[in-house]
Amino acid sequence: GVEETAADAGVEVAAVGSLRRGEGGLHRWLTSLGEAFARGVTVDWSPVLPARPRGEVPLPTYPFQRRRYWLNATGGSADLTSAGLGSAGHPLWGAAVTMAESGEVLFTGRISLDTHPWLADHAVNGTVLLPGTGFVELVLHAGDDVGLGHLDELTLHAPLILPEQGAVQVQLLLAAADDTGRRTVTVHSRPEHSGSWVRHATGVLSADVTDPGFDLRVWPPSGAVPVATAGLYDDLVVQGYEYGPVFQGVQAAWRVGEVVFAEVALPEEAHGEASRFGVHPALLDAALQVVGIGEAVPVGRPPYLPFAWTDVTLHATGATALRVKVTPTGPEAVTLHLADPTGAPVAEIGSLVSRPVQLATATTEGNLYRVDWTTVAVPATPTTPSWAHLADLADDVPELVLARLTGDEPAADVEVAARAAVGAALALLQRWLADPRLAESRLVVLTSGAADQVTDLVHAPVWGLVRAAQVENPGQFVLVDADPETPVEEILAAVGTGEPELSVRDGQVRVPRLARAAAGEPVWRADGAVLVTGGTGVLGGLVARHLVEVHGVRDLVLTSRRGLTAPGAVELRDELTALGASVEVVAADLADRDAVAGVLDGIPALTAVVHTTGALDDGTVAAFTDAQLDTVWRAKATPAWHLHDLTR
Repeated sequence: GVEETAADAGVEVAAVGSLRRGEGGLHRWLTSLGEAFARGVTVDWSPVLPARPRGEVPLPTYPFQRRRYWLNATGGSADLTSAGLGSAGHPLWGAAVTMAESGEVLFTGRISLDTHPWLADHAVNGTVLLPGTGFVELVLHAGDDVGLGHLDELTLHAPLILPEQGAVQVQLLLAAADDTGRRTVTVHSRPEHSGSWVRHATGVLSADVTDPGFDLRVWPPSGAVPVATAGLYDDLVVQGYEYGPVFQGVQAAWRVGEVVFAEVALPEEAHGEASRFGVHPALLDAALQVVGIGEAVPVGRPPYLPFAWTDVTLHATGATALRVKVTPTGPEAVTLHLADPTGAPVAEIGSLVSRPVQLATATTEGNLYRVDWTTVAVPATPTTPSWAHLADLADDVPELVLARLTGDEPAADVEVAARAAVGAALALLQRWLADPRLAESRLVVLTSGAADQVTDLVHAPVWGLVRAAQVENPGQFVLVDADPETPVEEILAAVGTGEPELSVRDGQVRVPRLARAAAGEPVWRADGAVLVTGGTGVLGGLVARHLVEVHGVRDLVLTSRRGLTAPGAVELRDELTALGASVEVVAADLADRDAVAGVLDGIPALTAVVHTTGALDDGTVAAFTDAQLDTVWRAKATPAWHLHDLTR
């Protein structure tokens, strides 16, 4: 009656009981105060709370720790079949559709922190990212959908940043199978409803699944030395990794020499969802967190994220806990074996290479960029490190070793000489990496006219090779382009800036930087025919469509080794023809100079050439063979030289 009377009078009253039969103690009284507090009554709780020094408030163990209890949203309830789509059957994918003629399969999804709140527990330097393990899970599921359970390789090109508000649209395109049954795969995303598509990952799937050759039943292994894991996530915060509860899965770790063994697990609230994944991305990410555990991390080192995955096979699904074995195989590269708590195999990763990430330049928002060489200052009083020329290297190894690669005489055959120069540089890099005496030294590769002002085509390709070596072996190699008469002191001062690539000209030191291309430049239009090499491939097809749709090209010649018999070539020709272009598809081996000449002779009004053809035969620099170099060189560099020489 009190509440009703007060309500009638327009007065806000909160009535709570303070005594009940059998409940007259302090607990009942505090419960009643809690009820009043919940109804909006101000309560002074200080008399019943423990004393605490003024101003002292306990903080979470790491910034912004939180645990979510809301049910995950499942998205809209639209009938996918009414739109000609099928359910993808995966928490991160919404739908899948198979193309009628090509056999390509397109997976689509929508990811946000509202629909997938556990992803908010994976942040790097304050930015929430889809973990690299998430890309592996997405691609493995797509492969499983078409009977390809082996991930030959997956390269991550750009991180996928998840916004605090809104969502991103994600697409995975599984290409048609090649002659061996393999399929290439690409993953793109863009902000929902707007923005440009960003390519995040490319890879290759196959059916080359073999029985696991390992188990981890003996646990922990004999001779294993425990590694402390207390405070691990506090240490990771300092390094830039901000893991929430779902991603804080490391339970214990041991070492046997350089090999790390660990136990990782999902929190209980994530167990239900684990059955919907091949391997839950948070669980696999926890396995990666033990890489290098127990080793000192240099102050200021940027966070490292997965970059290249090779030979990934999933043997069992739905795991909630794992035994992990991590074996280093090279600089920033490891092999992983994963088993369930009984030691039975769950997954194996032949190689995982990580590299530092700079999130400030992770996205371009659709802008175009170019490389500018920008002048930088050298230290006013540079320190002079110990150094020696490579030819004078003795047992006492200095801090810097200078290796000049510039030739003295012009090459009679530039392409042959360039191939020889790259081969010699590869051999030099491999000798350097194989010599343990040189681990603490840096090799300075000197060229002249091979970088910002290219006059030496023979040694220009060496820069690409050394860049790959720099990514795999941070801090080991430096590229310097300088005139032969440049004093050594100037070169040493330039190297002292810490930059990986430098140009020394007229006393100035310049370094490459990305610069935004000028806006509003007129769109290029072709007056005649355009030749696209590798034109029936994925990249060539994209270029051809762009030329027709954006640049108004109406006369296209597309070349590939198989011509119209290449997968999708006829469909591409017909599509471009429907857009108003005249399209000729020519089969030719462009590594054959006579074949290139024949193609060019058949295009009387040639205006431009776009050279997209290439071959994939990758590997780490330390293990790269001369035969692999021949494969990629013959597909890319040899045709480029023929095209250049025959169109002059």
